[in-house]
Amino acid sequence: MALARLHAAGFLPEVWVPDDDTIRRRRTVTERSGIVEHMVRVKSRIHAILHGNLIPKYEGCLFSKAGRAWLARLPLPSEEQAILTRLVAELERVSVQLAEIDKRIAQQALDDPQARRLMTIPGVGTVVALTVLASIGTISRFPTSEKLSSYFGLTPTTQQSGDHPARHGRISRQGNAAARAVLVEAAWSAKMAPGPLRAFFNRVQKKAGAGAAAVATARKLAVLIWHVLSDDKDYAYARPAFTAMKLRKAALKAGAPREYGKAGPGRDYWIKEIRQREAEYVERAERAYERMVEAWKERPSAPAG
Repeated sequence: MALARLHAAGFLPEVWVPDDDTIRRRRTVTERSGIVEHMVRVKSRIHAILHGNLIPKYEGCLFSKAGRAWLARLPLPSEEQAILTRLVAELERVSVQLAEIDKRIAQQALDDPQARRLMTIPGVGTVVALTVLASIGTISRFPTSEKLSSYFGLTPTTQQSGDHPARHGRISRQGNAAARAVLVEAAWSAKMAPGPLRAFFNRVQKKAGAGAAAVATARKLAVLIWHVLSDDKDYAYARPAFTAMKLRKAALKAGAPREYGKAGPGRDYWIKEIRQREAEYVERAERAYERMVEAWKERPSAPAG
């Protein structure tokens, strides 16, 4: 009876319940996260064996085919060589599982118009897009971009006592940790692509360092994701040829056949003139952002007298 009265008075907030598709997506991205964490642990154990035996760093990719052959030839004690062999075999087994689940994620992302729209943003691929969509469910849950950033735990904490000025600290980290992690990874990727996001990353990096710049860019990505999904429009500075190439790579990962000798949807990216024209467009947007920031810094001169 008391609960009924509280509900009638509006004191019991409703909790959003994810639909079946969202639940399946969450299970998929959670499974992938567990596989990746396991691979990191296995690789760390391999590096520990090498460091413990003072083995010089391998010049190249240690876990490639050539790197694994190099590991097999190392002059290690028999018991440690046996451990290393088991770890390499475990890494190969888990890599197959990761490839299978990445294929499933690519298929789901390509079948979802919202995921394809998110992939127009630099740094956002199939894994990032599907992880974000799995975490938020429906964008209508978040009335503002600040609400979405807070849900990911990317908003700064605020401390204030009495009438003293408020102090802003580190991000809250209260929210969906998986989505926050992939957005930070996407921020590092966005740093490599020309455009306003790279200019924003570089500006924060000069002031607070690369780590803080990655987190700040991740929050900027959360804001862009909110606008892209809420407005149902592609990213304003998307590069069509680059996006088509990204989608084509996702399709190949999902199992699409290779069509040799036939112009595919990602053909334009490999035409130098088209690629340069798109790069120049986003570079102009990057320069425009930098000029806008410089205008913020300019202060009016003090009046004479």
